[in-house]
Amino acid sequence: MENKIVKKDIIKKNTIRKNDEIEIVILEMGEKGQGIAYINDLKIFIDGGVVEDRLIVKIVKISNKYLVGKLLKVIEPSKYRIIEECKYSRVCGGCQYQSIDYKKQLDIKRDLVINALKKEIKIDEKKIMKTIGMDNPYKYRNKAQFPINKNGDDIVIGFYKKASHILVDIDDCILQNPRVKEIVQVFKKYILENNVSIYNSKTMIGVLRYVVIRSSFLTNEDMLIVVTSEDELVTKDILIKNLRSVKSVTSIIQNVNKDLGNKILGTINKTIYGKNTIMDSIGDIKYNISPLSFFQVNSFQTKILYDKVGQYANLTGEEIVFDLYSGIGSIALTIAKNAKKVYGVEIIKEAVDDARENARLNNIKNVEFIVGRAEEVVPNMFNRKSEITADLVIVDPPRKGCDRELLSTIVKMKAKKLIYVSCKPASLARDLKYLVDNGFVVEEVTPVDMFSWTSHVEVVLRLTRKNLLGEISE
Repeated sequence: MENKIVKKDIIKKNTIRKNDEIEIVILEMGEKGQGIAYINDLKIFIDGGVVEDRLIVKIVKISNKYLVGKLLKVIEPSKYRIIEECKYSRVCGGCQYQSIDYKKQLDIKRDLVINALKKEIKIDEKKIMKTIGMDNPYKYRNKAQFPINKNGDDIVIGFYKKASHILVDIDDCILQNPRVKEIVQVFKKYILENNVSIYNSKTMIGVLRYVVIRSSFLTNEDMLIVVTSEDELVTKDILIKNLRSVKSVTSIIQNVNKDLGNKILGTINKTIYGKNTIMDSIGDIKYNISPLSFFQVNSFQTKILYDKVGQYANLTGEEIVFDLYSGIGSIALTIAKNAKKVYGVEIIKEAVDDARENARLNNIKNVEFIVGRAEEVVPNMFNRKSEITADLVIVDPPRKGCDRELLSTIVKMKAKKLIYVSCKPASLARDLKYLVDNGFVVEEVTPVDMFSWTSHVEVVLRLTRKNLLGEISE
């Protein structure tokens, strides 16, 4: 399919003007969920475009490297375009792929991984597997975070409109646990009936800032976390009375956040009703989850992801494993039964405390969790006289990827295998370039759809050592 200009003339890059209306065809999807068309090799990004759509768009931004178009009309819809199931899809900024057939989403996510990796390394596309999707890509999230605002006499609890500070009131979400809807309704009623003050980020006056709901698909329990700007919630007894009508709520936590920024949770938690934690599981491993615990929001696909990690690890029971950026220990605990010893390294102390407790909960004794930056702990461990080294290294870093010092140490350690779990293909590709330049070979890459209906994709891949020289190429 070719792009075609509405006025039928051939437009060169320097003749396109802001507010021009042009006819284009979406040829691919961008990493932020926009449709991408081309004119003379210049990319045009269009929110709401679906690959193979023929559209009329208005040019609203021009730069030297790209254009931005506003969708005016769908002339010929793509065969992949579907009717959105979410009534908020046009105003809520949470999902980017509501208009795209689910099977096509999986193809798009594989393409995103391919394109990101090819910018940095040479790789045979056959090594990149099909994206593993969900059998049922709805109602999978075990965590919901809602800002709270006031609009006249109305209370707004929902999500922000894309690229704005405008809060959209949401009474249901196709991604959240079905119990969330009832909990939010009861919570909103409590606010209205008791005139509870809402925090205003501009004036920095008010009490309620966010409501967070953590859900267990194992026990069908829910934890309600009320984020306040003050130490005391004077209406907490009324809140407890109201929420007790929802049988699934077994824990109510007041989280105090006096920070002036947009961070959701503070560091102080007060259990005002019920238990301090709820329990969930990934496969056979159970986890106690506290308000601040990191836990993958899609526990169904996390099992699929960790099964792939286990397959790539192919442990015999004799290996020493380093699990870096280990969080609450979910990967370490999953693979421990097949390893000789697993060391987990994590910077957040509370997460390490959770990991140690989860090891006790599951009676797993061949794991050791260490508090610290992986970039500092691993070099220190390796540089000891004993040279604690690893047969397998697993990294699951934040979106920014791995620190260069850590990658350098991994190369020096001469580990035979490396498994990299990534939530951002671009930073993964950058790190892979360094690893490949220093003797590692990418054996296989598997995208996993952890966040259906969004443009986010998780990736797990296996690397092996081409040689064991340990020579560093900077």
